[in-house]
Amino acid sequence: LEAFVHGEWRPIPYVEGSVVVNIGSILSEWTRQELKATLHRVAGPASIGSITPKETLLKAVAVPRISIAYFADPNGNVSTALDEGEGGQTDNNAAADTCE
Repeated sequence: LEAFVHGEWRPIPYVEGSVVVNIGSILSEWTRQELKATLHRVAGPASIGSITPKETLLKAVAVPRISIAYFADPNGNVSTALDEGEGGQTDNNAAADTCE
Protein backbone atom coordinates (compact mmCIF):
# COMPACT_ATOMS: atom_id res chain seq x y z
CA LEU A 1 0.00 0.00 0.00
CA GLU A 2 1.25 3.46 -0.87
CA ALA A 3 -0.06 6.97 -0.22
CA PHE A 4 0.57 10.01 -2.42
CA VAL A 5 2.23 12.48 -0.05
CA HIS A 6 4.17 15.63 -0.98
CA GLY A 7 4.16 14.68 -4.67
CA GLU A 8 5.49 11.13 -4.19
CA TRP A 9 4.08 7.63 -3.78
CA ARG A 10 5.30 6.67 -0.31
CA PRO A 11 5.04 3.21 1.28
CA ILE A 12 2.69 2.51 4.16
CA PRO A 13 4.87 0.26 6.33
CA TYR A 14 3.67 -3.15 7.47
CA VAL A 15 3.16 -3.23 11.23
CA GLU A 16 2.22 -6.64 12.58
CA GLY A 17 -1.21 -6.68 14.21
CA SER A 18 -2.16 -3.26 12.86
CA VAL A 19 -5.14 -2.06 10.85
CA VAL A 20 -4.91 0.56 8.11
CA VAL A 21 -8.05 2.63 7.52
CA ASN A 22 -8.40 4.75 4.40
CA ILE A 23 -10.69 7.72 4.93
CA GLY A 24 -12.98 8.76 2.08
CA SER A 25 -13.62 12.30 0.92
CA ILE A 26 -17.11 12.60 2.42
CA LEU A 27 -15.95 11.49 5.88
CA SER A 28 -13.07 13.95 5.55
CA GLU A 29 -15.54 16.73 4.69
CA TRP A 30 -17.88 15.80 7.55
CA THR A 31 -15.00 15.96 10.05
CA ARG A 32 -13.85 19.32 8.59
CA GLN A 33 -10.65 17.57 7.42
CA GLU A 34 -9.82 16.39 10.94
CA LEU A 35 -9.64 12.97 9.24
CA LYS A 36 -7.80 13.23 5.92
CA ALA A 37 -8.75 11.50 2.69
CA THR A 38 -5.47 10.39 1.13
CA LEU A 39 -4.90 9.33 -2.46
CA HIS A 40 -3.63 5.76 -2.17
CA ARG A 41 -2.90 2.66 -4.23
CA VAL A 42 -1.82 -0.93 -3.92
CA ALA A 43 1.68 -0.99 -5.39
CA GLY A 44 3.47 -3.91 -6.97
CA PRO A 45 6.99 -4.48 -8.27
CA ALA A 46 6.11 -2.86 -11.63
CA SER A 47 4.41 0.25 -10.15
CA ILE A 48 5.53 3.46 -11.82
CA GLY A 49 6.72 6.39 -9.72
CA SER A 50 7.07 4.49 -6.46
CA ILE A 51 9.87 5.38 -4.05
CA THR A 52 9.40 2.00 -2.36
CA PRO A 53 12.42 -0.22 -3.09
CA LYS A 54 11.55 -2.97 -5.60
CA GLU A 55 12.81 -5.60 -3.14
CA THR A 56 10.29 -4.36 -0.55
CA LEU A 57 7.47 -4.56 -3.09
CA LEU A 58 8.50 -8.10 -4.04
CA LYS A 59 8.38 -9.14 -0.36
CA ALA A 60 5.00 -7.42 0.11
CA VAL A 61 3.29 -9.44 -2.62
CA ALA A 62 4.24 -12.64 -0.77
CA VAL A 63 2.54 -11.58 2.50
CA PRO A 64 -1.10 -12.66 2.92
CA ARG A 65 -3.44 -9.78 3.66
CA ILE A 66 -7.12 -9.09 4.03
CA SER A 67 -8.85 -6.09 2.50
CA ILE A 68 -12.41 -5.11 3.39
CA ALA A 69 -13.81 -2.31 1.27
CA TYR A 70 -16.99 -0.44 2.14
CA PHE A 71 -18.27 2.33 -0.07
CA ALA A 72 -21.28 4.52 0.79
CA ASP A 73 -22.69 7.10 -1.57
CA PRO A 74 -25.08 9.82 -0.40
CA ASN A 75 -28.32 10.44 -2.22
CA GLY A 76 -27.53 12.40 -5.38
CA ASN A 77 -30.11 15.08 -4.58
CA VAL A 78 -28.84 15.77 -1.04
CA SER A 79 -26.04 18.13 -0.08
CA THR A 80 -23.14 16.58 1.86
CA ALA A 81 -22.22 19.97 3.35
CA LEU A 82 -22.53 20.29 7.12
CA ASP A 83 -25.20 22.64 8.39
CA GLU A 84 -24.47 25.17 11.10
CA GLY A 85 -26.85 24.85 14.05
CA GLU A 86 -27.60 27.28 16.84
CA GLY A 87 -24.59 29.22 18.08
CA GLY A 88 -22.47 28.03 15.15
CA GLN A 89 -22.57 24.40 16.31
CA THR A 90 -22.54 21.78 13.58
CA ASP A 91 -25.54 19.48 13.30
CA ASN A 92 -23.70 16.17 12.93
CA ASN A 93 -26.96 14.23 12.55
CA ALA A 94 -27.87 16.21 9.42
CA ALA A 95 -24.81 14.82 7.61
CA ALA A 96 -25.52 11.26 8.72
CA ASP A 97 -29.09 11.51 7.44
CA THR A 98 -27.88 11.99 3.84
CA CYS A 99 -26.86 8.33 3.42
CA GLU A 100 -29.28 5.55 2.55
